Amino acid sequence: ARKIHGEFNVYTGILDNRYFLAIMGMEAFMQFIMVQMPGINSAMGCTGLTMTQWAFCLFIGATELPLNLIVSQLPLSWFTYNLARSRPAAAPILSSSARGGGG
Repeated sequence: ARKIHGEFNVYTGILDNRYFLAIMGMEAFMQFIMVQMPGINSAMGCTGLTMTQWAFCLFIGATELPLNLIVSQLPLSWFTYNLARSRPAAAPILSSSARGGGG
């Protein structure tokens, strides 16, 4: 996570960290190779994507940060509920003598 505790601008300083950029670039390159290169993609159990499919995947991935900003502004009370009422009562644990076993 780049930012925590409700900080809004997750993009602040994103281009300043060379390690982060190198890792993200390597990740994108390896994903591209695993999907597009014949032989490797069949080993991964997939086939190459079309440009439309790549664009759709990039769009879905790019919506994560703006969507997180929206969700983080929702009141926490909308997501809390009473755990005691949502679970069934646990069965009591019986000892071997209570189950009729010898011992």
